[in-house]
Amino acid sequence: MNEPQEIANNLYSFYDVFRSVLPTYSGKNQQFSWVKNKQGFWPNMVYAVQNKEKELSELTNQLSDKLPPFWVVNNDENGVETGVFLKNNGLREINQWSGMVLTKDMLKPTTKVNTQIVIKKITTIAELSAWVEVLNQELFSGQQTEKELFEKVFTNQQFNFYGAYFNDELVATLLSFHSEKSCGLYLIATKKSFRKQGIATNLVQHSIHDAFEIGKSNIVLQASKAGENVYKNLGFEKYGTFSVYWKLEIRN
Repeated sequence: MNEPQEIANNLYSFYDVFRSVLPTYSGKNQQFSWVKNKQGFWPNMVYAVQNKEKELSELTNQLSDKLPPFWVVNNDENGVETGVFLKNNGLREINQWSGMVLTKDMLKPTTKVNTQIVIKKITTIAELSAWVEVLNQELFSGQQTEKELFEKVFTNQQFNFYGAYFNDELVATLLSFHSEKSCGLYLIATKKSFRKQGIATNLVQHSIHDAFEIGKSNIVLQASKAGENVYKNLGFEKYGTFSVYWKLEIRN
């Protein structure tokens, strides 16, 4: 398996699904794809970038008003060259994710389970509303992505929405996405007052076991620097990095 490519493939397929339900402002060409949500904060990303500087320059000039301000670049494919191009065109690197992979034989024993927490799949629109509220507050720092966006993929069998509950209160979120070979873990967020209690770890472990049970061979994710060691403790190994660039919009 080409681990960096498998991580990228799952990420790009994940964005592709959202691009399909946000067709008005999203698009695809030979050099990159983009998903843009005019109504909310997320997802707004250029991805699957192919580094051909002349074509990139021409396309970005033509589409500058249509493209979202964020780009994610697979550094193992073309990160250096594309990064230079983006920086020369007014973008700056604001984050770097570690691409990580877990296979069944790499999985470490389950850590101590927080017995006060109940983990379950989100199955109703009311539960989804609470899920999105936690996501917006804890992961997106109060910026809003509308519930209706997630309703559009709620019944898509490639997705599983998970929640961790304490006394019937939703305190953590996770979204798993199943591509052909892999299960990708996304949108992991925990309420501030419930952090550092192992809740997110237990939530991740639960989704991992579900994915292995249905025959997925690889679990993939993109970890922040703060979260990388958490995933290593579960058995994940790092395979490359992704850089996230942002174009600051200057308003008169």
